[in-house]
Amino acid sequence: MKQTAIRATGLAAALAAAVTLSACGDEGNSVGDEIRDGAGQLTESADAAGNQAGDAMSDATESAGEALDSGMDAAGDATDDAMSMIDGDSTTATTVDGTEVTLEGGIAEKYNELDGELGDLVSAPAQVGDGMAAELEDGTIYWSESAGTYVVQGEILRVYIENGGPTGELGFPTSDEQSIDGGWESEFENGTITWTDQVGGSFAEEITLE
Repeated sequence: MKQTAIRATGLAAALAAAVTLSACGDEGNSVGDEIRDGAGQLTESADAAGNQAGDAMSDATESAGEALDSGMDAAGDATDDAMSMIDGDSTTATTVDGTEVTLEGGIAEKYNELDGELGDLVSAPAQVGDGMAAELEDGTIYWSESAGTYVVQGEILRVYIENGGPTGELGFPTSDEQSIDGGWESEFENGTITWTDQVGGSFAEEITLE
């Protein structure tokens, strides 16, 4: 009877130990699952952050590329405008300080047409607005793709420059200076300048804007 009681007690202890081990195993599995879940969430967060950084870098690169393309297009347009003058013959002219300058297109043709009437070239042609200007001793040759090539001279040139020249309200010239009753006149894209005798040999300018 005593032996039976001992065996029963031992069996109960064994069962209790088995239950305890089982509980510990379940708890260990639960902790492991939580660790794996946490690691997975960290990985997902890192992936999301990486994707956002990649998208931001892609957007910045695209914007920079568009800005560069826009700048290059603008520079190309300006070069094309200036180079469109070079359609006719070229000629070599000597400036007042002895420098040889090559004139192109419409400016070269107008310079040859003048044949020294307005003196020597003062300096090489320079870009002004969307056209070019070649200064002579007694006048200036202006060229633009829209208006053509014409000369402005004398007092009309002075008035023209005082009012902004090609970049002012009048724009580029559309005719050479021509004689009118009592004086002279030059026409421009947006108006006219006249220099006429007012009273007893006194001359004055008149600007008419269209």
